[in-house]
Amino acid sequence: MVYFTEQGCSNWVIIHYGNNQIEGENNNLSDFEIDLQEWNEVSLRVKNNILKIFLNNKELIKISPKIPINQIMGAIIRFKGSGAVDM
Repeated sequence: MVYFTEQGCSNWVIIHYGNNQIEGENNNLSDFEIDLQEWNEVSLRVKNNILKIFLNNKELIKISPKIPINQIMGAIIRFKGSGAVDM
């Protein structure tokens, strides 16, 4: 699970993977602040037990979990207010 936020709110960002999570409250996750009024493309990729998160084709973070991640099992997409998804 990956949270994106509006500008100035990166302390609310959370990246949850497996049994672990990274929180913006304790880490610089300002790259996860986005213009929520614009269309954004998000992708998650797992290869060789490395999770990469991309926003608009820019790699935001690379995570090497201690417990292997072989595949992405699903996605949860929530919006505050209205939103749209194009898959």
